[in-house]
Amino acid sequence: MPNVSIRAPQPGESTQVAQLWRELWDAHEAWGGYLGAQDDRTYNRLAQRLAEDALFRAGNPILGRHIHLVAAQNGEVCGQVEGWVERQGSDPATPLTCEVRSLIVGSKNRNSGHGRALLKALSATAFELRKTLAPARDTSRPVARHSAMPGVNIVLAADVLEPNPAMAFYSALGYVPVSYSARVSTSSLVPNRMRASGERTSEAPSRAPRNGHCARLAEVRDALPLALLDTSLAARRREARDTRFDRPRAVEATWVGALSAHLAHNGIREPTELVALDARGQVRAAATLAIAPLEPPFRPVQRAVIGRFTMDPAADPAPLVSALISLAARICAPQPLSPPHGPDSSVGRVHELGGQVLLLGVTHSENTTLHLVEALAEVPYSISHPCVVEVGGVVSTLDLAETDPCCRGFQIADDSLRARDLQREGKVGNANAR
Repeated sequence: MPNVSIRAPQPGESTQVAQLWRELWDAHEAWGGYLGAQDDRTYNRLAQRLAEDALFRAGNPILGRHIHLVAAQNGEVCGQVEGWVERQGSDPATPLTCEVRSLIVGSKNRNSGHGRALLKALSATAFELRKTLAPARDTSRPVARHSAMPGVNIVLAADVLEPNPAMAFYSALGYVPVSYSARVSTSSLVPNRMRASGERTSEAPSRAPRNGHCARLAEVRDALPLALLDTSLAARRREARDTRFDRPRAVEATWVGALSAHLAHNGIREPTELVALDARGQVRAAATLAIAPLEPPFRPVQRAVIGRFTMDPAADPAPLVSALISLAARICAPQPLSPPHGPDSSVGRVHELGGQVLLLGVTHSENTTLHLVEALAEVPYSISHPCVVEVGGVVSTLDLAETDPCCRGFQIADDSLRARDLQREGKVGNANAR
């Protein structure tokens, strides 16, 4: 391999690193991954952010739990990789996971061992970072506090979709598949009429798919079934040699109580828990749904991730998974551009399905879901804003109406909700919760 140095990025290299990002997104788009931005302004802003990040790092690839490394040859940056280190559980014995992100070697320097060298350096850097991280504390039992974790491993994990040609590269380095992902377009799971107009229609996906199986939002009464399913999932992960997560644990009252408290606020601000029921109404499977926008240099789009599938090993998984995906697709189905928080938005659909809102450390002034209330009440006020939208590959600017974005008056909702006993309040840690 030609002489190459692996180190932290320098401020003056940000444009070169941003160009590598552009190559990465072009490569992803070529095999069917998420679309990347094509305009120069996006990558100019990315270069500026990378320069500021490099200044802050001051030559250290580690910043908090984030690692950023570049490969340089003859004074030119020819590759990069990022890593994010965290523990996927509460057991101090669970290995830390370093998630491999945005690994790319420039097209001129591929097949020269640079990618292998970047991953080797990432592994060594993550191992050094591991020594400084205290173990996550399980408050259900006393744990001795210490700054280093002798004997605790760290594993590298890469989330690679099967069509990605990089799958062969990782396999050659000894990576083995322990879990599987698939990308599903929600437009293929909702009727044409809903897709085109965003209007509510009786043709919308049903909560009761075939064979009597159905899915709904998880409720407090599901805490015990979810705890049992979680134990089954932990065992299945161990069988697959996936050591990133906690070992199976005994189902006990403290854990079920914590799940009950979590499910009491199952709604739209945090990842939403879904459950699937068999024909007798018994909870036989569960999954977690999270909705978040992809940020530049991705093209702006909402991505919904349904994962952490837990299954009763005695049940047929096919109809249960189908029910969970159908419910997720219903929540994430396309919506009208205006109003953005109306009945046909994700907010409105979760409301229809019985979801609740948890306000943690904030008041109703920050409660965006009250705009749904305005839409349902058909309030007479609105303001039009110019918005840049892309429809069918054509970018245009449209004036879209939405209710007055000022939310300061929403605080008066406290008195009304308290009077009707529709709001519970308390403390979560040091934060006031509603």
